Parts: sequence; structure tokens; C-alpha cells
Amino acid sequence: PSPLRQHNFDLAVLLATQESIHRLLNKHCNDNGPHRQYLLDFYVERLESHFTGTQRYGRADDFLEELLFGPPRQVSVVQGEGTTVVIDPVRVAEWILQERREVALEWQSACKNIPSKDHIQIKRLQLDRLMQSYNSNT
Repeated sequence: PSPLRQHNFDLAVLLATQESIHRLLNKHCNDNGPHRQYLLDFYVERLESHFTGTQRYGRADDFLEELLFGPPRQVSVVQGEGTTVVIDPVRVAEWILQERREVALEWQSACKNIPSKDHIQIKRLQLDRLMQSYNSNT
């Protein structure tokens, strides 16, 4: 694949991952539970390094990999008599991937509604320029 196509795909995966994280955090915005707090802390710690600016390819995968290989964490929760909750990063990564699938399907559906007529005009302009370039070299 061309570098442009690879870059666009990588950016789409990164944005879909970020959107899925935002959706998960917003779904549980009134819930100040330990899983939400864990995801929020994990995301904020990596916001600059994974989701901001021009960087290397595969940042979304790097984020999920760091999450998957993170150790489970025990968190004390004060609910009545107080309990301890074990937060499994693998489960949090599963939630992100499930949500990212939903995001991708929504975006795919939205893209189907874009008229292909506009793309034909762009392709025609590209072909015209290519032919002009070819004719000027011969």
C-alpha cells in the first residue's frame, strides 16, 4: 500500500480507538467506579505520547498493548462496608475493542452515504494531470 493510504488507515484506527475510549468514559460519566477511574488515569497518562501530534505508526496498538500487558490492580472501594475490586486491564482492553468495532461500523455506514460522484471528478482531474505530465515528457 502507498504511504498515504497507510497513514490514513493508521490515523483512522487511532481516532476510532480514541473515540471508543471517550465513549466508554462518557457512558460511565456519573459512575465514578474503579474501572472508569483506571481507564481515565491510564488514558490521561498516555494522551500526549499516543494521541497528540505527529508520531510513529501503530500508536493505537501500542496503547492497547500497554494496557494488555499491565498488571491487574486492586482498588479499595468504599461502598457501605468497603470492598476491594480487582481491575483486570485485559477486560478494559476488551471493552475498548468492542466499542471501537461499533465506532468503525458507524463510520463505515456514514461513509456509504457519501456520493461517489465527487470521487469521479477527483479521479478525472488526477488522470488529466497524469496525461499532461506524460505528454510533456514525450
